[in-house]
Amino acid sequence: MYPGEAHRGGPAGGGGRLAPGARPRPRPVLLPVLLLLLAGLAALQARAALHPEGLRRVLEGDAARAFGIPAAEIRDHLLPLYRAREFQPIWCSASGPRPGARIVLRALRHAAREGLSPDRYGVSTLDALWPADGAAAPGVATRLEVLITAGILRYARDLRTGSLDPAAVDPDWHLRPDPFDPVAWLRDALETGTLVAALAALPPPQPGYGRLRAALAHYRRLATTGPWPRLEAGPLLRPGTRHRQVALLRRRLRLEGDLVLGPVVDPEVFDRPLEEAVARFQTRHGLEPDGVVGPRTRAALAESPRDLIRRIRVNMERWRWMPRRMGERYVLVNIGGFELHLVELGQTVVAMRAIVGKLERQTPSFRAMLTHLVVNPAWSVPPRIAEEDLVPAQVRDPQHFRRLGIRVYSGWSADARELDPAQIDWKSFLGRHLPYHLVQDPGPANALGRIKFMLPNPYDIYLHDTPGRSLFDARTRAFSSGCIRIEQPLDLARHLLADQPGAWSELQRWLKLGETRTIRLDRPLPVYLLYLTTWVEPDGTPYFHRDVYGRDAALARVLPPLPRVAEGVTQATELPPGGSEY
Repeated sequence: MYPGEAHRGGPAGGGGRLAPGARPRPRPVLLPVLLLLLAGLAALQARAALHPEGLRRVLEGDAARAFGIPAAEIRDHLLPLYRAREFQPIWCSASGPRPGARIVLRALRHAAREGLSPDRYGVSTLDALWPADGAAAPGVATRLEVLITAGILRYARDLRTGSLDPAAVDPDWHLRPDPFDPVAWLRDALETGTLVAALAALPPPQPGYGRLRAALAHYRRLATTGPWPRLEAGPLLRPGTRHRQVALLRRRLRLEGDLVLGPVVDPEVFDRPLEEAVARFQTRHGLEPDGVVGPRTRAALAESPRDLIRRIRVNMERWRWMPRRMGERYVLVNIGGFELHLVELGQTVVAMRAIVGKLERQTPSFRAMLTHLVVNPAWSVPPRIAEEDLVPAQVRDPQHFRRLGIRVYSGWSADARELDPAQIDWKSFLGRHLPYHLVQDPGPANALGRIKFMLPNPYDIYLHDTPGRSLFDARTRAFSSGCIRIEQPLDLARHLLADQPGAWSELQRWLKLGETRTIRLDRPLPVYLLYLTTWVEPDGTPYFHRDVYGRDAALARVLPPLPRVAEGVTQATELPPGGSEY
């Protein structure tokens, strides 16, 4: 008898005895036993949900596809990973998500820092399924397990090799990232216990990507600062102008750091510091830095933080399409920035302006090896240029070929005969196939100038000098037929030949003699031709150039959007110094 039981009145109120026919009450000891049984059953159910056989049925059946995971990802990634583990769970146990699951979820939540959309990795679903305390309900743990794996494998692949297929969104991009197996990556990280380090090593290692990432954080923070100042259509704003939009212009330029806050006598008067700030802004946007706010400058000023964020993300994606190791010494031609850089051990040692392909003859993006230089080159005119440019010029001026030193041959074979251009009816070849081979002699009028840099490739693109020096003064330098004209070819040649004794002296002698010679490089080096419209200089200055080829728009249209609220963007927003521009 439990203490106090004798003092409870029975149904008839007569002490502890039961009335005749009355059923005894269950003793209190049965309730704890029942609760323990129920808890044990729940634990068994939770374990059953994570049992390898149950996980196998989910992955080999239709359940995983019901979670929204494409069949190809299940077949190519999830099944090989879990079969190698005999379907043992990775992230969840009967007591709830393991520490590794929290590491993965944190990385996926912060995918926007890399310009990637967290929604692509199922973050909202994972947040909804995540147990508030302890073990997940039956079935939920299995779903969490599968979705976490699918999310981290997709995230790793996107961050390492790009979230989009370059062949589908930019047919003129011919570089490919290094091969990457996300399943092998994850398996290695789990076996070695280096998941955090493996996640940190996923982004491209080039400084150019890292500075874009810091700029992305900066502009995402700017996007939360309130309404962005917008200059509507209006008059030219130049030094001395007094206009109500001048005060708005000051606010706009201060936000991006082009205008340093200082004493202002009249905020509506366009003064000298504002002129300098406008010129800085124009330089960053690839405009003529005249300090005057005209239509093109207004259009650039009209871009909001979200517009600039989109441009940053597009160019971060391009870096993910790149090989991770560019080499200790390489040439980088930024087609979108109209510049060439020779990079050695991460530092730019030579930089110069470049002229790239015009809109109708765009320069593609690719990698090739620079193997040799040709001094005083002859120019073997490509058929397209001969047909579209030179033949019409010869029709207009019958002395055109003679004045430029262009010879005409009967064909492209080694034994082709030289022909007299005056004896050919050039009008008959307008708009038609030209059977002749045109060659321009070396000399001051030669289109290739005094030197060309050969990088054998299927696109017949190379770097070369040019007699047309004035075009380098233009801000948008898209004038060539695809090849790259460079501003200071001798500077580049001198650096390339610095470790070849006597080569530079020979080159100078041949230039003086006018002789055509070939110099092979003892150390061929890679050349990267990249279409980058947005980049950040080592000093932290972001540049947003015009998308002259219209390639950004096609890429931006298919990039999944970032969250509208920039949650968690608390990382340092200053742009790291040092390293090369790329």
